[in-house]
Amino acid sequence: MNILVVGGGGREHAIITALSKSPKVEKIWAAPGNGGISALAECFPVKATDLDGILGLAKKLNPDFVFVAPDDPLVMGMVDRLNEAGFRTFGPRANAAILEGSKVFSKALMKKYGIPTAGYETFTDADKAIEYLSLIHISEPTRPLYISYA
Repeated sequence: MNILVVGGGGREHAIITALSKSPKVEKIWAAPGNGGISALAECFPVKATDLDGILGLAKKLNPDFVFVAPDDPLVMGMVDRLNEAGFRTFGPRANAAILEGSKVFSKALMKKYGIPTAGYETFTDADKAIEYLSLIHISEPTRPLYISYA
């Protein structure tokens, strides 16, 4: 089996290390990869967020499987694009990747469905966020809190 792994960080290095131990894996490619990954896989200088570039590389290499690991290309719909082009992939489609890609979305979903999570607030005004932090610290100094500033 020939596998293309999208990404170039520690997570992808660990994935490639594990894949390289399988007797079923013949060839591993990485895009973009890194120095450590290059010892185990052939690397191509295509950014993980370059959907057209990765799709073009997949068409050129024709891997049996594409493993998309980083959050950004997942949220951008890389798995969707690869699937539409006929490639077998590992990774969530964009509509599921949003759970990891957007903490605000995830927190709102957890709140809506009663899934236990730390308290959170979202702000678009820095002064209001600072004011809120001052107030919450006084009233509940040990309360776990997630603050998002967009």
